Amino acid sequence: MPRRLAALLLGALYVIGVVYGTFVLVLRPPPPPHVALPAARPALTQHLLFVVVDGLRYDVATDAARMPRFAEAMQRHRSAEILAGRISMTSAAVQNYGTGQRGCFAQIVRNINPDPPPYNSWLHNAAERGRKLALAGDPVWIEMYGDSFAERLLDPEGVAMDYDFNARTFASTRTLLEKKPDLLVAHFVTPDHQGHVYGIPSERYARHIRGFDRELFRLLGELSSDWTVVVTSDHGAADSGTHGADVPIQRRSPIFAYGPGIAAKERQAQPQILDQSDLANTLAALLGVPGAAHSQGHLLTSWLAVSPEARADYACTDATRAVALARGAAASQAEPLAARLDSICSPRLSPEKRQQMADGLVREIDALLTSLQDFSSTRAWAFLLATLVGAALVGWLLVGENLAAAGVCGALGLVAIALVAWLEHLPGYWPKTLDGVLFVVFNLPSLLFLLRPERLVTLLSGRPLVAAAIVPGGFAVAYPTNLQPVAFSICLAASLVIALGPAPGRWGIWWDRASTPHRLGNLALVLAWGAAFAPAGIYASGSYSSFAQREQLTLAIAVLLVASVAWMLVRNLPGARRQWVLFLALATASLVLRRSSPPWLGRPLLLGLPLAGVWLLWRRQLALGWWLIFCGFIWVSRDFELLPACAGLGIALLLGERFAGVAGDGWSRGRRLIAVGVLFCVIFLVRLGISQGLDVLSLDFGAGAFGDLHVPARWVAFAVIWKYVLVTVLLVFAVLRGLPSAVASGTVVALIVLGVTRAAVLLGMMQCSQGSFWTTMRVMSDLPFALLFAVAAALALPWAGVVSARTEQGA
Repeated sequence: MPRRLAALLLGALYVIGVVYGTFVLVLRPPPPPHVALPAARPALTQHLLFVVVDGLRYDVATDAARMPRFAEAMQRHRSAEILAGRISMTSAAVQNYGTGQRGCFAQIVRNINPDPPPYNSWLHNAAERGRKLALAGDPVWIEMYGDSFAERLLDPEGVAMDYDFNARTFASTRTLLEKKPDLLVAHFVTPDHQGHVYGIPSERYARHIRGFDRELFRLLGELSSDWTVVVTSDHGAADSGTHGADVPIQRRSPIFAYGPGIAAKERQAQPQILDQSDLANTLAALLGVPGAAHSQGHLLTSWLAVSPEARADYACTDATRAVALARGAAASQAEPLAARLDSICSPRLSPEKRQQMADGLVREIDALLTSLQDFSSTRAWAFLLATLVGAALVGWLLVGENLAAAGVCGALGLVAIALVAWLEHLPGYWPKTLDGVLFVVFNLPSLLFLLRPERLVTLLSGRPLVAAAIVPGGFAVAYPTNLQPVAFSICLAASLVIALGPAPGRWGIWWDRASTPHRLGNLALVLAWGAAFAPAGIYASGSYSSFAQREQLTLAIAVLLVASVAWMLVRNLPGARRQWVLFLALATASLVLRRSSPPWLGRPLLLGLPLAGVWLLWRRQLALGWWLIFCGFIWVSRDFELLPACAGLGIALLLGERFAGVAGDGWSRGRRLIAVGVLFCVIFLVRLGISQGLDVLSLDFGAGAFGDLHVPARWVAFAVIWKYVLVTVLLVFAVLRGLPSAVASGTVVALIVLGVTRAAVLLGMMQCSQGSFWTTMRVMSDLPFALLFAVAAALALPWAGVVSARTEQGA
């Protein structure tokens, strides 16, 4: 007991440490230091047109067969290859264009609706000085720099991904060009959408990009000679059209520029390679406004059509600003670099040397600041190591006698981390292809469970290392998008195999005439629950959106599912037969009343009912206690959430019924691990259903509000957490009721270890994928639930023996 108590205390510290370390130490950028705006110089152009061709790859833009006019412009004008940040997404690029700061965690979480960046923007500086700025196209610019743009003609909202609205964006651009703004940003989104839908190598995309190439240069040909033109892209794309990862093909983009203020093209053996952060203050210099004070890029002085002396002055001014930024962000580490500034910008040096050395100093400062940010920092790697060690300690304290099995699970986690990081860096379609192959290969053993369940039980019981690697270790380290279909398949297969088994001591599907009606009823329930589970197991997001919009249908289905759960409880819990009408009436009343209840009634009930249920469980009134907890969940849930919740609870109750028939000595290692694995999959799938998929954008942000327009954010956060804890505890209790006390306690301990291990592996995937948009988004969506999963299991541990004891005593 002291060892288990120490494990739980360490686990609590682990959960707190993971939350604090992830969101505060690693992923929350510090507030930018105050840096004086650099001095503005005279404008080099009267009008600047900045064109962004969304998702245009460098190899596509330089291919004369696919984009002949663009490829010719890259040869004729000042041009280069330009790299997006490691988070190769649009909002990250737009932040980079305006502030010179690459995308960070905020662009991962809120790529669709980003907040205004906390950094100084040259666009803001230009607007403050009376320059007229205009925008045509992507509204993300307005979301990030809205007050800076006096004129805007935005793309249509709510259109399908494959809808081509290039003509509208071109028309908007021409309309704004006629008004002669100082700066016009024209951001064409449709090329990116076509790549997403049809793939970059497709003939459909090839036709689209050829037509876009023709229309773009028809527009550029209409401009007067007083316009300076800069054309680039926000990111590249994989062959599938995907982007967001730190992969060359997804980061490489083209850029060319010409017109007043742009130097003539130089002969180069290899294309120049730029960084998106270099554009912010270069565009500011062309327009003659102060650059972005917090930019980490260096001003492209070699691109400016000015004298060598002026280029050196531009470079030294930019280096002075960068030194001030470094001192504010990393004072002690910046001093050696700052000490070199005077010698670098000494008038004794030639202009060319001053320019070259000042540019180099800004790059060194950029490297220093980058090493202190997000996933690149030493702090992030130290946090990951501490997380892995903490998870290992919690696991060892809980199941220390199985060190070899724990070692296999740990090794499996490291392999999973390495695979995720490696797969994302493969070119073309290879990531998805190899991921699919590995997915099939690693899941082939699970087919044995469906075909020969007793054979798999025997195999796992006699080979603990194999058991640890397959079930449940494989679930603990699975990538979220892979775990979703696996969990759905296992929920259905396990329900059929275990619940419809022929005898208490064996698992497998066959029929005898005496039990046919009973099993047919079970089969009908499993199929109904499987249908309710299907959206959660198939769709990555918005799985129950259609139900959420049709409340009456949702309510009817929810009542039907509640009735089916009630039937399961009545049939399988002795003593519940006399009370089932009361229980069902209580659940129905909760469904109806919570829709119109005021906060003074709803909030106490969503807390009071579950707490009363826990007290009744302790008093061994299992049926009433379980139902009160369930009614508490109803009070804090949305209508459609009852579909996956009731499906999961029904399957858990059915499994608990089947487990109750297995004698205590029949619980071999294989059966225990399979029970833990199936329960984990049910909990994971219910979580997906309640949150409408893998991401957290569909969380219930009105939980516990009950019509209160001024509900505190802290209360909503608590209500959301409370909801997931309640449903997890319900699922665990539903299965534990069929297990012997020792097996029940061991199952809960295994669930705690699963949650802790999964959290550590998910953090490892995120860290080693170096800020990939997709990995970080999926990990950050799943990480809180892995921690909640462990917390809920820990809360259920003291009641494990109580819940299972009733079954053993025949109460």
